[in-house]
Amino acid sequence: MKSFFTDPQWGWIAERHREGYTQEALARFLGVHRETVRRGLIRYGALIAHQDELAPLADLRTEFIRLGRMRSDGE
Repeated sequence: MKSFFTDPQWGWIAERHREGYTQEALARFLGVHRETVRRGLIRYGALIAHQDELAPLADLRTEFIRLGRMRSDGE
């Protein structure tokens, strides 16, 4: 089964989740169902480390898009 995102993007998603972003917030940002995020986080073993004030995910969009291009550039 093909993943929605590249491995670097899943790593980024797991990192954001560890920072405290909820699965629901990440799913809205990514345009996928929360269950898709949950399954990806299980695969990466992501756990929430702490809950602090977080920057809006929209501010991180460029970084996320760049990670998606890494796969297409490398193939």
